[in-house]
Amino acid sequence: ILILSGLVVIGNSILNAHSKYNLSAFYQLFPPLLSIIFLFLYGSKFGVFSALVGMIIGQVINYIFISYHLLKQNILLIPVKKNINTENKNKFLYQFATLSFVTLFFQIIILINNSMASNLDYGSISSLNIGLKFIFFITGIVAAVMSMVILPYLSSKYVENKLVTARSELIRFIMLATTISMCICICMYFLSGHIVNIIFNSNIISINNIENITNIIKLGLIQVPFFTCLMLLIKFCVAFKINKEILLSSIVAVISNIILNTYFIGIMGISGIALSSSLSISLATFMLMFFIQKILKIIL
Repeated sequence: ILILSGLVVIGNSILNAHSKYNLSAFYQLFPPLLSIIFLFLYGSKFGVFSALVGMIIGQVINYIFISYHLLKQNILLIPVKKNINTENKNKFLYQFATLSFVTLFFQIIILINNSMASNLDYGSISSLNIGLKFIFFITGIVAAVMSMVILPYLSSKYVENKLVTARSELIRFIMLATTISMCICICMYFLSGHIVNIIFNSNIISINNIENITNIIKLGLIQVPFFTCLMLLIKFCVAFKINKEILLSSIVAVISNIILNTYFIGIMGISGIALSSSLSISLATFMLMFFIQKILKIIL
């Protein structure tokens, strides 16, 4: 699944870059759809393995259809030529290594948060993870859209050498994404208590933990508009080969998260970790915004 997923993501990005958004979105339905079908048909006999088999078959079908459409454009997902340009190869490896470290640093934040939460009261880690699942659900959708749609679009502007167009599009995307994400967060903020009470009740989780989960969701929602802008900025930097600044921003996010956790945990308990994560993401967003303005002379 991991191998196929990597190829499928590359293929979907190419389709999106060629404005084949409907095909890309439609083919991605196969893995979850077949997983549900196999689970419904064979779940009683094979359990979770039936869902896994359905997912693998769906991903294979997804890959076959994507490869077929790319092949019509003389594009192979698995290159057969061995004489790859050394300069392009080095640029790719440098960018790949930089973005891998950026991903690692942002994942380290989760590990740090869980580690620091383990020193608090019993059940703190569970409350933190449950509360942040709501946030990760929203940010996961945002990240998927950025990877599958925004990055290919901005990359096409870089290839066409349309920097002015890319600048104006970035500003437009940021304004639109910020407005939409803020509206969603405001609604989620006021509904979070009701959502938690509907999903959980005092018979399953204590009232204190329910309050902690609600506060974690509310404070975690602060990061969603900043995270949305950060993903836009990162995709813009990736498209225009601005890599060092992304890495520096992620390092600052990790360091600030540790410092802020130490401070806010003493004041707010487990909820302080959610607030620290939101503030560290916002700091990384402002830093990357500053770097882009400085390097490309864009007023954001």
